[in-house]
This record gives sequence, C-alpha cells and structure tokens, in this order.
Amino acid sequence: MRLFLALHVACLADLVSSQQIPLNEQLASHSESTDHDSNDVPIADAAFEQYIRDKMTRWHAPGLAMAILDGNKTWTRGFGYASLGHEPVTPSTLFYCGSMTKSLTAAALSLLVDQSQDYADIQWSTPVSNLLREDFVLSDDWATSHITVADVLCHRTGYPRHDYAGPFLNSSVNMVHSFRHLPMAGEPREQWRYSNLMYGTMGYLVETLTGSSLADFFRDRLWLPMGMRNTYLHPDDALASDSTLAVPYYWNNDTETYGEIPWRDEQNIAGAGMAISSVLDWSRYLQHMIDETGPISKAGHHVLKLPHMVVEESEWLFTGPVYYGFGWFGSVFQDEPVWWHSGLVNSMMSIMLMIPSKKFGLVIMLNSENAPVLDSIIAKTLYDFFHVEEGKRQNLEAK
Repeated sequence: MRLFLALHVACLADLVSSQQIPLNEQLASHSESTDHDSNDVPIADAAFEQYIRDKMTRWHAPGLAMAILDGNKTWTRGFGYASLGHEPVTPSTLFYCGSMTKSLTAAALSLLVDQSQDYADIQWSTPVSNLLREDFVLSDDWATSHITVADVLCHRTGYPRHDYAGPFLNSSVNMVHSFRHLPMAGEPREQWRYSNLMYGTMGYLVETLTGSSLADFFRDRLWLPMGMRNTYLHPDDALASDSTLAVPYYWNNDTETYGEIPWRDEQNIAGAGMAISSVLDWSRYLQHMIDETGPISKAGHHVLKLPHMVVEESEWLFTGPVYYGFGWFGSVFQDEPVWWHSGLVNSMMSIMLMIPSKKFGLVIMLNSENAPVLDSIIAKTLYDFFHVEEGKRQNLEAK
C-alpha cells in the first residue's frame, strides 16, 4: 500500500505549460497572527523551517503549508507560492484535501447514527441497499443484500478501486448505478480494498437521508461547530472566498519548468475526496479529533478509530500492523497509537496525523504531487517530537 492514495490522476492532455520561477525566490516562510497560533512549539524552530525549504528545493515543490499541534499550542506556516510568482502560501491558503475528506464523510454518518430519533433506519450494521434501495444494486446479489455501512467505510466490500469508472460521470446517482456493471475483485469482508467510489456513495447516502447537500451538511453540522469557516466542498465557493485557492503544478525534468494543472470539480464523488481547506482550518478539526470533543459524540470518536479492517502487517514508519477505521488509518509509532490519512487529488497532496495520547497532531498541504517532500517532513517531525536518535531514523528518500 502506498502512503498516498490518489482519488484520480490528471490526464496529461490537460496540462498547461507555465514559466519556471527560480526556487530560491519562492521559499520564504509566511505566518499569520491567529487566535491560536504560537511560536512555542519546540520542534518548529528555525532549523526545522530551513529543513522544509531544503526539501522543497530538492524535490521542486512550489508551495506548502503546515500546522503542528502540541498540547494547547499550534504552529502554522506557509512556504513558497500558491501561484508561482504571484501569491505566497500562508496558513490560510486553500488546497484540495483529497482523501482526508473520507474522515469527514465517516464523521457525518456518525452524527446520523447517533441521531436515532430522526434517522432510525441507519446503524453501522445496516445494509446499504436498505437505505438506497434500487440505487444500490451491485454486480453480485449477495453483496447487494449484505454489504453494510461499516463495510463501505472500512473498505471491505470486495470492490477494487475502479477509479476511472466513476469520477467522470455527471451525477452521484449515476456513479452509484455504475456498481451494477463493475466486477468485484473478491468476496466482501475477505480483504481490504480501497474504493473511492464506495466513499462517494456514502456522500450520496448522507444527502439521501438528510435531504441536504453534502456541502451544506458538512458546513452546518461539522465545519461551523468546529470553527472551520474557510473550508468548502465546491471550488466555486472557495474561489469566491477571501482566501487564495492554490494552483496545482507539476515539475518537468526535461525542460526544468513547472506546468500548471487545471482543477477538476468531481462532485459526484465529493464524499471520497473533494474538500478544500487550509492548514489553519484543518488544525481546528484535528484539535477536536485529538480532544474527542463535539460535534462528534464520544461514541462516534471511538468507533471512527477502531481497527475495523487490517490493511497490512507493517507500513512506512510504523511498528505495528496498519489497520483502517472509518476514514482513518491506524498503527503504532514509538509505542503510541497513531491515526492518519493522506490525500491526493487535482495533483495536490496532503496528510493529517494525530497522536491523541501525546496531544500531538500535524497537517501538511502541497500544490504538487510530491511524496518525497511529505515523507521527509513527516518523518523528521515525528522523530524530533519523540527525540529519536539520528542513527535509528529511517532515510525515506533512499527508498
């Protein structure tokens, strides 16, 4: 399993060339005065910021924003450019969050499960076909009748990715209908198989049960109660805000120039990965997840993080088996439980990670598809926070 799980890959025919901007002109850091920003996070010193700039230069990352939560302190910074040569990245710069959205979709469903007086039909064990009726017809009759909400949220439906079968359809219901024509890769509950289309179906389920758009439900029931006033599900809304929406770029090794990549608005699978936010807003979300505070109930927080499905025995930096909860990966680092999720959509990468036992979390967003930068920064952040000796640190760039 790759750490970064893409929602889709942009077609090369859509790439638009862009003039190169010298990297040494891009990589100043930018902070903002906020109601919870602090310069007192010990690991986020000048050397740490220089490390980020060095990795961005090494791997041609045009722009990056990061937040670190350490107890009741939050450090936020932006580096480089949201739009090359024009807009610098700040902690309020907007990025596509990709599959980090899945945790929001799972959280939204936890609110409906908790609100049994209004949504008595839905429990985690409810077959999806009981809720979506004739819309949710799969290519296997038994699977149609038995796949539950929980099965979908922890990726144990038996369906493989089938990513190109869904994102380009013109509506969520057509995306859901596509399952009846798509083959399964195995039996339900047999093996972990990541499915963006199934999470898109969960977004459609929220809309069907509530009669609200997914964007409105997220805003009213999750984002605003958490103090997230600069997070969106539609690019038009993000572009109409006072914040800059970062432009996605790729680096051409042959010409040594950047290319600009157009945004796609794939709302039919919004529940799988179309949230748009900033590290400043997302740090507020992480704080609620770390502290297990509302609007998500204690029971909701608990079930989202349970090990519902084993992914593999070990992965990346972690020392324990990797499992999937509902919208979160989980494992162990330095004997502490850790949860995270990455995102990749519209050639923008992101990752969030939290260690609630240490009141620690981080979120990073980039406007390029640049796994080496993210891997290196996350590893250094965790190693520094846990004071891991240099000789015991993995060199992820060598892998």
